[in-house]
Amino acid sequence: MSDGNGFSIISLDGASDVIIKLLDMIEKSASWIVTPKNSRANFNEGVSVYIESIKNDQTLNPLEKAAKISTARKEVKQYINKGKIISYAIPDIKDDAAMDVDEDWLAYFFEYAKNISNESVQTIWGKILAEKCNGNTSINRKLISVLSMMDVDEATMFAGLCSITFNYYEDETNGVFTTNRTPNNVPLVVNLGQVIRLLEDKKRDSIGPYFECATGKNDFLGLVELGLIEKSESPADFSYRYNGFISIEFNNENYRIVEEDHHENKVKIDGRYGLIKFGCVKFTLLGNALYELLSPDYCQSLEIVFKEYLKSQNFRLERLTN
Repeated sequence: MSDGNGFSIISLDGASDVIIKLLDMIEKSASWIVTPKNSRANFNEGVSVYIESIKNDQTLNPLEKAAKISTARKEVKQYINKGKIISYAIPDIKDDAAMDVDEDWLAYFFEYAKNISNESVQTIWGKILAEKCNGNTSINRKLISVLSMMDVDEATMFAGLCSITFNYYEDETNGVFTTNRTPNNVPLVVNLGQVIRLLEDKKRDSIGPYFECATGKNDFLGLVELGLIEKSESPADFSYRYNGFISIEFNNENYRIVEEDHHENKVKIDGRYGLIKFGCVKFTLLGNALYELLSPDYCQSLEIVFKEYLKSQNFRLERLTN
């Protein structure tokens, strides 16, 4: 919730016991409280009142007043940042959340979170806080440290990669889709020139959204330096094992990849397995952990690009009925 100036507002009206407990823990560990209790807090008014009280303090000389006002603005801004992140987290925290989070972790989290002022990045931090409260054990301090170094461009790039990511399952069950296995999460970043050459003219205009997601600033260098992705050094794409059928999932749909009968370029491994290419970007373990915390909006043109890219390797994509 927010006031007319866009500042985050947290009300305790109707808040669950879990949320009350979380706010109490944050108050103790990160020096953040809901003020006033059980009501809406007008941050902008609060800043004005605080600064005015400093100005009217006759015990301070002009230099001291200026120093306190400057510090007050910074502290209030950090308070606002914390509040916004908490407000983004609250809707995703389950009523029966495990709340397996200690005060040391919260203190560490908010020491970084207090300086995050961009809204799109704050939503990521809010999601992480919610997942930690819900019992996700994959959120470690290294991930928080990396997130604190992520700027707006890098957050946008990573969100774009998440929207063109599919879940890939090595299938040992003759193409029958099952969800009881851990998938490989693969962002499909491919040679766009190759895909465009394969597309019919009427389809080329429809891949604009994919193009925006798959074209990273400075070739995704920022995400590589943060340790979130690996990027192929050569034009060649990363190869994955193909054993007859591969089950994949994206945009809440299940598919399988099938080799065309006329495929002549399969590379044999141990006389049994072949290879299939899935683009030039991979998530690292850290990047994969962050991807699984987020709920990306899928790029609607991914399926078009995916089909043509597979066709260039003599594979086809088939939708499975659930």
